[in-house]
Amino acid sequence: MRKEIQRARSPWRRRRLEAVRFTKLGYGPSEVAKLAGCARSTVRSAILAFNAGGYDALDDGRARNGRGRRMTPEDDAAFVAAVQGPAPDGGLWNGRKVRLWLADRGIAVGDRHGWSTLRRLGFTLQRPQSKHAGGDVAAQAAFRAAFVDVVKSVRAVVPDATFEVWAQDEARMGLKPIERRCWAPRGARPIALQRPKFEWLYLYGFVRPTTGDAEWLLMPTVSVPAFNAALAHFAKTLGASETKRIILVLDNAGWHVGHDVEWPVGIHPFFLPAYSPELQPAEKLWPLVREALANRLIETLDAAEHLITERCKALDSARDLIRGCTTLPWWGAADAVA
Repeated sequence: MRKEIQRARSPWRRRRLEAVRFTKLGYGPSEVAKLAGCARSTVRSAILAFNAGGYDALDDGRARNGRGRRMTPEDDAAFVAAVQGPAPDGGLWNGRKVRLWLADRGIAVGDRHGWSTLRRLGFTLQRPQSKHAGGDVAAQAAFRAAFVDVVKSVRAVVPDATFEVWAQDEARMGLKPIERRCWAPRGARPIALQRPKFEWLYLYGFVRPTTGDAEWLLMPTVSVPAFNAALAHFAKTLGASETKRIILVLDNAGWHVGHDVEWPVGIHPFFLPAYSPELQPAEKLWPLVREALANRLIETLDAAEHLITERCKALDSARDLIRGCTTLPWWGAADAVA
């Protein structure tokens, strides 16, 4: 035993050999751990390994880790291409499926190799942004390019007026349950009680992304009269007039473009291309508001109205949050011109 300890090149192997030696001399686990300079768990694993495989079983097995084939640039390219599509089982990729994909190609894998490979190649876990399949990419690009020019042209007509650029949208909220991820103790899955009902309220939201200012109006329906009431309330609240102009970005919903829509003095509508929710900053407001309804059992529209109202009041003092969620890269230039 002494000769084996003297020949040991690895401190790991030397400690384990000493643990076996002191155990043979009759010392208890705590005394062995103190004499060998290791933990009691190391003593126990050394004894079990020695009893099962002798001296060879006390080698540092970590030195043999990763002796399989390493990923080459060609492997990286193949992996990146594979991850762009569904996993081999037709589902979504995760660390375990990545390890299996690599193992099938003879590449060294470990318990965390799947996640580490994804991160090494620049992948992060993200929720996709919704994009309507019917959207016209060219029209969307033209809208972004023309946005600043439209603001300039309106400003040129009334150079003495002040200008602000806002966006507007509506969202349906009601008694249909909303589930969101939430924190819970490990091993205790949270329960969200549900009693689905198909009754709705409609939240009209106006937002100025560059400042985080927002205006809200809760209505029982979406229609031209309701939209007219929302516009009148918005214009009065902000003081829209001949000397204060507001360019309002909104979509082509029927109640936005109807002949009976009454545009208050000082409000200039600018319509998005069809099927372009990703260009609408006000769309980003709804996940923030719906947090108040998530994972709750809401029995009546009055209860939903109370929760939505309180949430909107809270968001009025969270301008940094709204600004961070709604500001689009190309939006700031137009607001700066205004």
